[in-house]
Amino acid sequence: MMLAVLLFATLTACNAPTVVSTSWVDGEMGYRVTMVPADSAAARHGLHPGDILAEPAPLPQRLADAGARGVAIPLYRLDAATGIYQPATLTIAFRDGEAHRLGTTGDLGFLVTTVKRGSLGARAELKAGDFIPKINETFVHSVADLRLVDAAYEKGEPVLIHFTRWYPGSSSFKDAVSRRTFVK
Repeated sequence: MMLAVLLFATLTACNAPTVVSTSWVDGEMGYRVTMVPADSAAARHGLHPGDILAEPAPLPQRLADAGARGVAIPLYRLDAATGIYQPATLTIAFRDGEAHRLGTTGDLGFLVTTVKRGSLGARAELKAGDFIPKINETFVHSVADLRLVDAAYEKGEPVLIHFTRWYPGSSSFKDAVSRRTFVK
C-alpha cells in the first residue's frame, strides 16, 4: 500500500507543471503551440494552437521514449471565455512507423501565472495568462533569461518585456511590448 502511494505521488509530481518564481512574476517555462497541422500526431490527440506545453526541455526525449501506451504531457490550456490558462494533461501515443514528434510549430517562453503586486511585472501591466517569449532582445529559453529583468533594472538599464496576450472579446492573441522601459 505504501509503495503504491509513493509511486502515485512520484508519477503525479513528474507530470505536474513546475512553477518558477522571480521577483516580479510566477509561472511556467513552456512551448506555446502556434500551429497544429491537420495530419499530425498532435492534431489526432487534440492539441490546439495556444496550448502551452509545460516542461519543454525533456519533451523531445519523453516523446522519443513513448511506447504504445503513450506519454503524458503536462500542459496549460486556455479557457477562451476568460483568458485564463488551466493545467491539464494530454497523453500522446504514436502509431507504428510514425515519427515520435508532435509535428507542431511554436515558440519557447514563459507563461505568467501570477504577477507580483508592486513589481516590475505589475508596472509593465502584465497579467496572468501572458506569454513572454522575449525580454529586451533576448529570447526566453530558461529561468536565467527572466532574471535579466532584475539585472537590467538594478543597473538602471531599460527593460522591454515582449509578450503575447489573449483577448477574449476578439477571440485572438496579440503580440505586445511593455508600454514603458523600466529604469531606477
